[in-house]
Amino acid sequence: MPKIRCFLPNASSLINGVPFIPCEDGGVESQESLSEEMAAQFDGIQGYALIPDGTPKTARKTKPKED
Repeated sequence: MPKIRCFLPNASSLINGVPFIPCEDGGVESQESLSEEMAAQFDGIQGYALIPDGTPKTARKTKPKED
């Protein structure tokens, strides 16, 4: 199950009932993996990115592309 990264400034530690933890680059990441249903709620929202299982932390620093 995926995790979520949020790159929005001033992101909260609790978003939509999901606890997030700070990252070194200033973003936040979901504390635990989410169900596919919960991940789908974040998917496609600008400023959020899904992190598939097994993605190394070094690959998580890339911001999602702006449309």
